[in-house]
Amino acid sequence: MMNWKPTHTQSPWMNPMKAIFWIIIIMQYMILISNIDFADGFYWLEQSTWMLYFVIGVFLLLELCLPTFVKLKRIIQLLSTLIVVFFVSKKTSFLSTDELEPIFFQFNDEGNLLWFMYSIICVSFLLIIWMFIHVISTKLRVLLFTMFSVVLFGIFDSFTTIFLWDQVVWILFASLMLMISHHVEYLQRYQPYTWSKIKIAPKAILVQISVLFSIFFIIAWFAPFVSPILTDPYTAWMESKGVDVVTSGKQVRFDEPSSVVQSSGYGRDDSMLGGAFEYDNSIVMTVEAPFKSYWRGETKSLYTGSGWLEHRIDDRTEVYIGGSLQDWEFDMYNTDNRITEELKQVITMEEDKSYPVLFGAFDMDGVQTLNNEPSLSGTSLDYAYYGQYFKWNEKQDYPSSYEITSQVPVIDEAALYEVGLISSTGRFSEIWSDYLDLGTVVPQEVIDLTLEITADEPSLYGKMKSLENYLKTTYPYTNTPDVSKGSSDDFVYNFLFDIREGYCDYYSTSLAVMGRVIGVPTRWVKGYTAGQLQTDNNFRFGVESEELGEGGTYVVRNRNAHSWVEAYFEGYGWIPFEPTANFSLPEIVVEEEVEQEEEEEQNVEKEEEEKVEEKQEEKEEEEESTVVSYIKLGMFIISCMIVLTALFYTLKSRGFQWSHYRFTSRTINEQIITSCWQFVRWSDKKGTMYREGETIREHFSRIQTNYEQIHEQITYIRDVFEQAKYGNVVFSSEDLKEVKLKIKIMKSEIKKQK
Repeated sequence: MMNWKPTHTQSPWMNPMKAIFWIIIIMQYMILISNIDFADGFYWLEQSTWMLYFVIGVFLLLELCLPTFVKLKRIIQLLSTLIVVFFVSKKTSFLSTDELEPIFFQFNDEGNLLWFMYSIICVSFLLIIWMFIHVISTKLRVLLFTMFSVVLFGIFDSFTTIFLWDQVVWILFASLMLMISHHVEYLQRYQPYTWSKIKIAPKAILVQISVLFSIFFIIAWFAPFVSPILTDPYTAWMESKGVDVVTSGKQVRFDEPSSVVQSSGYGRDDSMLGGAFEYDNSIVMTVEAPFKSYWRGETKSLYTGSGWLEHRIDDRTEVYIGGSLQDWEFDMYNTDNRITEELKQVITMEEDKSYPVLFGAFDMDGVQTLNNEPSLSGTSLDYAYYGQYFKWNEKQDYPSSYEITSQVPVIDEAALYEVGLISSTGRFSEIWSDYLDLGTVVPQEVIDLTLEITADEPSLYGKMKSLENYLKTTYPYTNTPDVSKGSSDDFVYNFLFDIREGYCDYYSTSLAVMGRVIGVPTRWVKGYTAGQLQTDNNFRFGVESEELGEGGTYVVRNRNAHSWVEAYFEGYGWIPFEPTANFSLPEIVVEEEVEQEEEEEQNVEKEEEEKVEEKQEEKEEEEESTVVSYIKLGMFIISCMIVLTALFYTLKSRGFQWSHYRFTSRTINEQIITSCWQFVRWSDKKGTMYREGETIREHFSRIQTNYEQIHEQITYIRDVFEQAKYGNVVFSSEDLKEVKLKIKIMKSEIKKQK
């Protein structure tokens, strides 16, 4: 016999399904913990993660296979976990690694301590699973836990270098499935009649759900990409402290457009550029120098359409440590009009790695010492005289420190604006062709855009500055460009027209190719930005000083890996350009230009201040009018709410009944019948299901047997209903009020007992 009391019948698959969803959530927490850099002395090993995976497998297997008797199942799961840990830790070589020795240096030959420690970890993990399953056992608790998890993972995602968006998606999915499971369980226990109807025709509901999800999926798939409107928390936090942030968002890198995650740093293979990248904050080297510069590595000249290759001609020659390149004659480059300033740098490597080059400011003049050993003076090194950098044989140990002297060019922009095309390539025509080669056929759209940008500039230097400024101001910087938007085989075309955002490799390659379109020899340069002064305590991810700076020791990290462009101007040699948004190239300019720039900057600042003041006044006026408008609108809304509230309570206090208004066209008897049927539907939802073909008397009798305290009211309502529907009695409005009052009393008593 069906009654209001909840039934305890439940699908045997319900608990295993909930356990699966909880394990999905717990695994996301495992991923978070395994990626956190804990303090020294605390370790989370990969073996620990795999051990917990073993525990999860055993738990799920027993959860699906064992009977639903919970206590017996939990005991068997606990014993099985201990057996698995014992077998893996003592009977296999899975945990026999050198990495474990510093941690478990006290365990004896039988590995008892190791088994004991992992037993504690795995049993604790098992207890956490049980706690989640049995404690967070309602839809509200699941919802609160989901909100907590999303906030927690969002904080770690914003303020650390860990990627956690995938984990947030999995948590939301598993939480949604858990809430659905709890709702199904509620229907099974408290609404068996409704559940039986669903079981009769499940296809209709499943089809509706499938269609709904399909619609949302199609909309999401074809929806256009929209850049974030709100500032991410990390950037907002840093800017609130008055610090400019070069990059916003997650700092994660893929050196190639693939699914393989790599960290930032000095790349070895530049033949395939693109993708996203992860910043590595580890220190590469320190540079002692009287002023900052970009620390240049190697240059490349052959553009392939997807990346860069080295020169087709071997440009290697031997030079001597302790000497100067000014003593050598390299007649390929005309630098007769160039003025330079000497810069001495002492580079100290902080990583035990080898590199194919020695780093230093452009233009490197000579290597004075290696590893602080004067006895090496006179020893030869390979020098790439076309690319103008020192090569290093990676078969030899990379020097831990070295001193380099550079002749940094002084930029005379007024003179550079007068330089034309190179007059003659002479016997170096094959080398110059590398610097002018456009690789594969560059798309016509790239050529047209280049000519359009440079159309108003008569000089080559002016054209290069126009291109540099266009790239800086048109395309936003991001370390996670969406390479899937690219429609062409050409890297530059994809950046300029499809992806329209990127990082240094995108900007520098584009400028190098666009410069060649207008006939300027260019080469692609990679190395490191200046880094941070060691005394700068405000260093954070993404913060980069733009001024030339004072002397000192600059800390260069893997996250400072960078690429830029050098263009050749006859009489002045190679001049660096920085096209990447939010980056500024440290450079020395002539004194007259500095004074002229300062005067221009002062005039511009005055004009900007005047404009800012005017805009501020206009903004204040607009804000005042806007505030007044909002105040008026708010007062109007509040007034309407007060009037409506007062009207509602006035009508209610005078006995106005909305249902009476609705039934004014009906007789009192009809309204009584309707009120009784409304109570029947309400009681059906509360557990006393109305049977098909059942009379009101039979239904009320079943209610009466379960609620003795409403015996009087239920009898009265039943009799009045039968008289109103089947008898000749004509009831009055007072009788209708009495019926509604008794129905209200019955609902109140049923709610109390529930």
